[in-house]
Amino acid sequence: MAEARLTASHGGNRAAATRLINRINTIVADVAITRAQKIHELQDKIESLEEKMATIANIDNAIQDELDPEDVQAEIEAADTNNQTYRDARAGFTFQLKTLQDEEAAANAILALTTAPVVPAAAATPGPSATLRVFFPPGLV
Repeated sequence: MAEARLTASHGGNRAAATRLINRINTIVADVAITRAQKIHELQDKIESLEEKMATIANIDNAIQDELDPEDVQAEIEAADTNNQTYRDARAGFTFQLKTLQDEEAAANAILALTTAPVVPAAAATPGPSATLRVFFPPGLV
């Protein structure tokens, strides 16, 4: 019974991870979303995907604990094959997020340079240390 419950939970979490991947793909492809919005959404969804991947890994381990020893190797191989899809997706999304963040930083730097106020240099005024002092030897004055 525990194995059936774990298997059902496993399937539900995999389906949720797949929905997250599809949602992230939609966000990346949506040209109506600003770069800043994409960065925010990607950070949030990648974090959710990582949490879902951790849950799936925990369920994989629990399922393996319930299996007969001769079935464990096949289960590990099947789980690894399936989980590789999530790892690959996360790596691709993380790369896209980093690229967007770099583009945003570059755009902000250019904007800061083009909108920075130009302050004219102040005319140099001599300070107290710039006063010319003439010293005469005693007896000349």
